[in-house]
Amino acid sequence: MPKGVLVPSSAPKQESKAAPPSLAVGRQMRRSKRSKSRSHVPSLPPDLAKGGRQILSQRIRFTATSTVSQVTIADYMLLAACGTIATTTTSVATIASTVRLRRITIWPDAGGEATIYWSPAPGTGDGQPDIAHDESIPTGITMDKPVTSMPPRNSLASFWRTPLSSSPVEIFKITATAGSIIDVELDFTICRGIIPTVLTVTGATVNSFYTFYLDGISSHKLQPLATPSI
Repeated sequence: MPKGVLVPSSAPKQESKAAPPSLAVGRQMRRSKRSKSRSHVPSLPPDLAKGGRQILSQRIRFTATSTVSQVTIADYMLLAACGTIATTTTSVATIASTVRLRRITIWPDAGGEATIYWSPAPGTGDGQPDIAHDESIPTGITMDKPVTSMPPRNSLASFWRTPLSSSPVEIFKITATAGSIIDVELDFTICRGIIPTVLTVTGATVNSFYTFYLDGISSHKLQPLATPSI
């Protein structure tokens, strides 16, 4: 036989087969999974915040019915912008107890100006630069991006607020031209087991829902859209 030529073997080849898994092992694994899942169930109900507090997020849209220049936005105005229920014809109660601002976005009118001024927290103003975002648009120029700003660190708006209408605290200021659209994004908690903030109004219908103007009761220049306002 010439060298280099391989002759196939006549013996049949043995195919290796994997052994089937043991049923006993499968039962043991299922039992261990069940026992593990039971161990994660707490023996007692977990603690909840007072009244079952929930944090909700909302985006509220306003429009400037006329030009505003550095109009003050107080903390209780944000609370009332989340919504109120009229308890009498002259008073409304907020549905939220605490509020925290996340972002402000302004789409200015063509040729207009938009500015957001953030108020520093007490004790942090010294040595801090002025916090402001400004955008001025030449007449006839179309703007493809809005003015948007998040509360800077050490600003009042970056903290949770429990406002009191009797002692309003300035959170930020806005400058915007008539026709501007303003979006306010915030988090708030529902008044469950907590006394709501009561505000004095005129001409309310009892048990009706109202959203406040962003600039408050008396100014009425930053009007909420898509919801009844007062």
